[in-house]
Amino acid sequence: MVMELRHLRYLVTVADTGGFAKGAARLHITQPALWRQIRDLEAEVGLRLFERVGRHVRLTSDGDDLVMRGRDLLTRAEAWVDRASALKSGRTGALRVGATSMTVESVLAGFLTRWGRRHPDIEVRLTEDSGGHLLDRLERGELQFAITVWGDRRFRSRPLFPAGVLAVIPSAYRLKMRKTVDVRDLAEQPLLLLRDDFISRRWFNAACEVAHVRPPVLLESGAPHTLTALARAGRGIAVVPTNVRVARTGVRVAPIVFRGRALGGWMGISWDPRRFLPPYAESFVDELIASTARSYPGSEFKLRPPAPRSAEPSRAARQASNEMNSNAQP
Repeated sequence: MVMELRHLRYLVTVADTGGFAKGAARLHITQPALWRQIRDLEAEVGLRLFERVGRHVRLTSDGDDLVMRGRDLLTRAEAWVDRASALKSGRTGALRVGATSMTVESVLAGFLTRWGRRHPDIEVRLTEDSGGHLLDRLERGELQFAITVWGDRRFRSRPLFPAGVLAVIPSAYRLKMRKTVDVRDLAEQPLLLLRDDFISRRWFNAACEVAHVRPPVLLESGAPHTLTALARAGRGIAVVPTNVRVARTGVRVAPIVFRGRALGGWMGISWDPRRFLPPYAESFVDELIASTARSYPGSEFKLRPPAPRSAEPSRAARQASNEMNSNAQP
């Protein structure tokens, strides 16, 4: 039996997108052509991989097993291609980096300007998304690095800077003189919140649940600057992460705490150790860490969330990762 990698790629794409129509669109082929390729694959392996349920298709148990193993094979094949490309091009190449819009604005915009001067032949291609979606993209191989909350066990990562949650308080509100704002002080205040897929919102929700408070919510949005603009207009208190740049005209900004401790965690840069990283990728990580050590968003609030464990990878762990990259096979 001779198997082509494109058949595996078609199989995994249909599984990931949930159907042949979306799979064909992602692969830039027609739906009938994709269907024929899957039927050819089924004939070659002698197994039925998909079954129809009404107007939809779903993986069979055999198909589910082969999709899981197919992803691993594709990851190794892509690592082999990436390694060959890096060996051929030397110091010239590209990095695919994902971050939230707030991190792009407050951290990467200035850093990439300095990085570009020192590494003019390395292109950095940015992807903007929410933190959870960035990690999913990283796992699928769409990104080489994701800058989001530190600590997902699926990946290798290094911490960058502490992050917290801020209250943006209109100047007419009685809380405007507070240096910090306890979650319980917001119980009766009209709030302007980010959506639930933002990590800072989850931090805030968790504290509210423990404190047994349910503040009134005027608006949920995916745009933090919309919330701060409404706060500036006196429409409510905006709750945003510390990596949002807030103009202080007409508002006061204070960290949100619970029982005297700031809400928050650590931002970090993560990568998939199964995938090959070019030599210049390590320089990117080291220089970004050095840059955020000098200055990071929210540093003026002197937040002290719990320090991440194993903040610096051990020598043995780094050596094991390097060996995995150097031994990657198709």
